[in-house]
Amino acid sequence: MVKDVSFLEESEIVVYIGGNKTMKNNCVHKYAVDSVIEPTHEEFGYTVNKCTKCNHTYKSAYTGQKHDYEGEIVPVIAATSRENGLSKYYCTQCDKYEVRETKYGE
Repeated sequence: MVKDVSFLEESEIVVYIGGNKTMKNNCVHKYAVDSVIEPTHEEFGYTVNKCTKCNHTYKSAYTGQKHDYEGEIVPVIAATSRENGLSKYYCTQCDKYEVRETKYGE
C-alpha cells in the first residue's frame, strides 16, 4: 500500500513523488469539493471531491442517516422530583431510537 493514500485511490496510482499523487492519466490531482449530498432517512450523506484538472472524483466525509426522533417517547428510567430520568425517543419513520435524559419535573 502506498503511504498517505486512501484505499479508494490506491488501485489507480502509478507514481508517488514528493507528496503528489500521479495517476494513470498522468494527472497530479488537485481536489476541490464538487458537491455535498445530504443524508436522508434511507441513505447516508457524503461529500463528492473532484479533481480540477481531470474530473476524477471520490467520495469522503460520510454522514449517518437522518432520523426524526420526535415519534413515540418511552420512559426507561422515570424522572423523580429530584433526579432526571431516561427515555427512548423513536424515529417517526422506523424503529430506531435515541436515548435522551428526561428532566425531573417534566
